[in-house]
Amino acid sequence: MNAMNSLSITEKDLEGYLSDAQAYLDNARQRVLLGAGRTTGSFVGSQTTTDSVSISKLVSSINPEDPLLSDVQLHTLRSIRRGAQIGLHLAQQYRQRSGASEFESAHGLTDAQKTELNEKMQTAAVVTLWTFARYVIWDMRMLTADNSFVGNIPASYDNIDIAQPRSSIMSVMYYLGTHLQKEINGSDDRLVAAVYSFALAVEETILNRVTGLKHLEPFTSVAYALEETDFSVNGFEQIDLAGSTSVEFNRVELGEIVGNRDAKHFARRLVERTLCYNFDAGANVFTKLGGLAPVWMGYGKPGTGKSMLIAATATLFKDYCDHLGIPFHFHPLPDNIIDSYQGNSAKNMVAWMKASHDPGRIVFMPVDDAENILEDRTRQGVSEGVRAAIGVFLRFTEGAYAINRGNATIGVFTNLPEQIDSAVRSRIQGRMVINGADSVEDAYDQDHLWFRKFANQDGFINLQSPPYEYMSAQQLLTSLGEAEQTASEPSHTTAKEIFGQVMVNHNPLAHEFFAHFYMSFMERFPTFSSRDIRNIQSAVSARIMDFDLPTEWFKSPEIFCRLDIERQEQMVLELRNANMKGLSFAEVYLQELVRYVDNYAAIADAEFDREVESQLKQQRVQQAVLARLKS
Repeated sequence: MNAMNSLSITEKDLEGYLSDAQAYLDNARQRVLLGAGRTTGSFVGSQTTTDSVSISKLVSSINPEDPLLSDVQLHTLRSIRRGAQIGLHLAQQYRQRSGASEFESAHGLTDAQKTELNEKMQTAAVVTLWTFARYVIWDMRMLTADNSFVGNIPASYDNIDIAQPRSSIMSVMYYLGTHLQKEINGSDDRLVAAVYSFALAVEETILNRVTGLKHLEPFTSVAYALEETDFSVNGFEQIDLAGSTSVEFNRVELGEIVGNRDAKHFARRLVERTLCYNFDAGANVFTKLGGLAPVWMGYGKPGTGKSMLIAATATLFKDYCDHLGIPFHFHPLPDNIIDSYQGNSAKNMVAWMKASHDPGRIVFMPVDDAENILEDRTRQGVSEGVRAAIGVFLRFTEGAYAINRGNATIGVFTNLPEQIDSAVRSRIQGRMVINGADSVEDAYDQDHLWFRKFANQDGFINLQSPPYEYMSAQQLLTSLGEAEQTASEPSHTTAKEIFGQVMVNHNPLAHEFFAHFYMSFMERFPTFSSRDIRNIQSAVSARIMDFDLPTEWFKSPEIFCRLDIERQEQMVLELRNANMKGLSFAEVYLQELVRYVDNYAAIADAEFDREVESQLKQQRVQQAVLARLKS
């Protein structure tokens, strides 16, 4: 799965299948038993005939007095036809990738080759039906604002032909037609519900058949995205299309956030680099070159701006994506993801995480109050639901299920980073401290933003203005080198002590210093591991790539976003080389090591202090109980 490619489905790709798809829509034929309206199983020893049905005529007959089709009817017919086009296209892609097309044109195949060809053609047929059903489910939801459909219309059919793609799509069209004959009853609402229920039934049938198929890898190793839409096919993954709509959020501008300079800089860089995702290649140059963390964390005291930063990041993403014509999905972790029923929490987390696999849009996935969901599994009383959800999170962020194309980013926000599971923390490659207003200037500016609500009431705010230009301290950073956390030695007491001990024998700008420091730090903090060292390396890569991207890149998609990825990489490297002047790799490495171990030690100490306080509280309670018993 890590090597999964992403391919676009273009209008040109689908043109060649239009006439066939329309023909199936107008007249779908199926071999059926004499005296029956549909097949009942095997035809051996039975008399059969060919039956046909026209979906086009059935839809046009809903309102026989009106020669024109309604918008709903047109949408439904186009959805069915386009689903057939996309299904046939992906089947052809599978045949080419699997080598089936070479067998089809070859002569003198061996028995083994004939068997293999038949197996691959059956898989191609199932790919056709799966894609058809997924597209129809996705597209028909657009006809209802709340994703609801009239009534419960169960769909049934006998064995669909899966010998090869074209016979399978003909067969599914026939059964869809016979389903509509019984169910639409002269109603557009019934039409929509009947088509949708039929597509769900086909989807379920395919899922039940997948385990018996062979030669699946040429299909499951590729993700397909329909250009200029958020529809995608990711193997036989059943992405929850009901939750595919971006969640609404309150707009917040970065200029409305006081303090948190480091965090605002991090958010701005994150958005710009994620937007460099190349939809055609299914990759991002910053994933390869560094500077883009797929999982990151923002933490600080309550009320310091974490929720505002989530909204501000989403606002930046939305504005850029709308301007560039790029689909954007704001996908926060739901509050109700932990379920009391065994297994449901893992299932819910899988459904949420799958958005990170969607190659067809930019995805921002914040986890607010993360200590409630990603809680340390060693803590007493942690539920099985939390454990199951964390297990899924870990597999999807680093493991067999992990896919990092550079278009999806997960932000973990918490007031209590020490309570986040240690394995989850180890997946976090970027960290930003969210301290809120922490200077006199910040206090001025926080009041200034509040005063604006009284702007139309002259003279109401009668405070003497300070010798300070309001909001001047809130200017965005140009690089992390200006950040408050950037330092050449730790500030945390324990980390600083270790740093000084190692520096006695080793030059802090020499390679040997880093190796000896890591081992000394690991002795004091046994949970510090090689993964943490890799996270520091990622942070260094991010600093090297920490430069402003030209604003022109985001004004028009033709300037950068729609270029081929090789040209994009060349342009980014040119910028990097131009911005390396005066930047010492050794100094950056040292600063990022210091930033990381300061945060690591602070979180570890907070966890220790919390445990000490808990033990002290228990002792005080016991002493109070004894004192009362004696009195």
